[in-house]
Amino acid sequence: KEWVPPKGSEPDRLWGEMLEKLQTSHVIGCSNNTKGQDRPQTRKKGILLNRSYAMVTGGEFEDYRLMKLRIPLEPDGEATEWNGKWSDNSSAWTNRLRQMLSFSSEANDGTFWMAFDDFCSWFNVLFVCRRADDRWTRMTVRSRWGDGTAGGCCPNYTSWRTNPQWLLKLRPGAEPTRLVITLTLPVPPTARAGDGSDK
Repeated sequence: KEWVPPKGSEPDRLWGEMLEKLQTSHVIGCSNNTKGQDRPQTRKKGILLNRSYAMVTGGEFEDYRLMKLRIPLEPDGEATEWNGKWSDNSSAWTNRLRQMLSFSSEANDGTFWMAFDDFCSWFNVLFVCRRADDRWTRMTVRSRWGDGTAGGCCPNYTSWRTNPQWLLKLRPGAEPTRLVITLTLPVPPTARAGDGSDK
């Protein structure tokens, strides 16, 4: 996972990157993360704090940058949804757009549309998860840092070379290759049990 704050000086670049990720088998989520109590204006607009939303789709439709999001339903089968512009009961919808996007105003189904500008205003964290399909070649290397191999980060150039290293070779004349490196740490069974030992 990686996170990118939606608010920034380059919304056009962010919009383009989000659409590119949606079209290339990525899973995108977002949230409005904050500490403390819920802010009234957030609850009033239907966006819950510290809750994850999934991005279903998005695109430019009749010059509007629109996004479809989903929030998991509550145990009672209901959901708190965005109620601003482009929400289920918004007057912004035209018959043409309803038909183009197969829009359904079914109440509390957990899905809703909103404008990209509103998305940037109401969410402050974006999660992107890459899904590797069968076209990718996967390789797993298990290792660890220990005495004599924990060389520290790059600024410590003298000892950095003692970190575990692997050599990757590409065949001469090979096509351009995209490489994704993921570093993961096993979670001890006691931490998965929720005893707080992972904190």
